[in-house]
Amino acid sequence: MRDQLLFSMVQGPPLKSKTKSDFIYKEKNPFDVALDANISNEVDRLMSEQDPHSNPLLSIAHMRKKFEMAILEDLNCGEIGKHIITAIAILRNEGNHYLSDTDQESLMLDIDELRKQVANLDLNELDGESLKTALTISDRSLAAILQVSTAKFIEERFLESLSMFSFLSTLASAEPDSWYRLGLVA
Repeated sequence: MRDQLLFSMVQGPPLKSKTKSDFIYKEKNPFDVALDANISNEVDRLMSEQDPHSNPLLSIAHMRKKFEMAILEDLNCGEIGKHIITAIAILRNEGNHYLSDTDQESLMLDIDELRKQVANLDLNELDGESLKTALTISDRSLAAILQVSTAKFIEERFLESLSMFSFLSTLASAEPDSWYRLGLVA
């Protein structure tokens, strides 16, 4: 006779059977579709360069998956992506504490426009110039972001300031002052 308590502790709870509602299809946005296509093309290129018999323990499907995972890991924005998300949330939720109503409204319109521009990027035609154009924001909005970033630094909210200056450096990459300030807060 087996001990049910011990068995459930070792095996974990029984798996719930999946129903049709668990398999909800989510339509991919055009950016994800283009990204998947480009990853697939890159994997095809890498597979053509790889000798399929170089590692007899790996199936071709496994090798393909390994390449896909490596590419996705390389594309992961990591920390900078988290900082940008945090900075945008700070600007949306707390920007009005540091900016005038007109500056806050103008900044939010620019951020919404920036989001649209990035969403409409064609990954098949992407080059440095088209990305630079998509990441354009008005000087007034850059000044507003700098104002909030500096205020967070003065308030000794260094992690928030780091996120803000990371976002500013991404938008004004040619501006050495934004990089200098990012280095100070980091």
